[in-house]
Amino acid sequence: MDLYTKFAHDFSKTRRSQWKGWERITNNINSHQLILDVGCGNGRFLNFLISKNLNPSLYVGIDYSVPLLNEAKAIPFKNSLFSNVDLREKWEIGMKDFDLVVCFGVLHHLLDEQHRKYLFQKISTITKKSGLFIFTIWKFIDDNRERRKIVSKLERKNNYIMKFSNIALRECHDVQEDEIYGYFREFNLEVVEEFYADGKSNRLNKYFVVKNKNVYDPKADKRHNQ
Repeated sequence: MDLYTKFAHDFSKTRRSQWKGWERITNNINSHQLILDVGCGNGRFLNFLISKNLNPSLYVGIDYSVPLLNEAKAIPFKNSLFSNVDLREKWEIGMKDFDLVVCFGVLHHLLDEQHRKYLFQKISTITKKSGLFIFTIWKFIDDNRERRKIVSKLERKNNYIMKFSNIALRECHDVQEDEIYGYFREFNLEVVEEFYADGKSNRLNKYFVVKNKNVYDPKADKRHNQ
């Protein structure tokens, strides 16, 4: 993930337009919601919300890259907070009861299963009951264009070295849906909708819209963090 700090400018230049799949999820978003954007990058999802007049009551963006966060902070939307968070650690943001949590283009950066599992556990505790978690998994293995960027397959299960904008190499994880469904069962998350979108094939990302069925329990949250 240090790559996205070192090459933040190059990364950000190619990540300004909205994703096609975002249009479809607007049916699940209302104005004046408390929204958490996990891996917010340069804030382009916030720009999308503003363009659709779906202004949050408060938008919270977290990301590892300080340069990208600085770009996001420059967006002229006063009801926003940003925090530098490393998703490879047991992260905290000091807030809960989010109406909506989104996480786009992030899971393939979490190379270890324990980090992906912690992400789902944490989101299940900070999203309000019946609140939504909308996220994507990148289907690069199934996309001809993206698959050509693979340099090698690593011994670590489903991890690959890939070309990054022809300027560097990065390690990416091919997230397995069986793993994701396991987290749904373990953390009491109910699938509302699944669909493919984005890229020339319209199948570059798989979207999941899931509902949190939990009531926030601070004692359970504390146990998970021990």
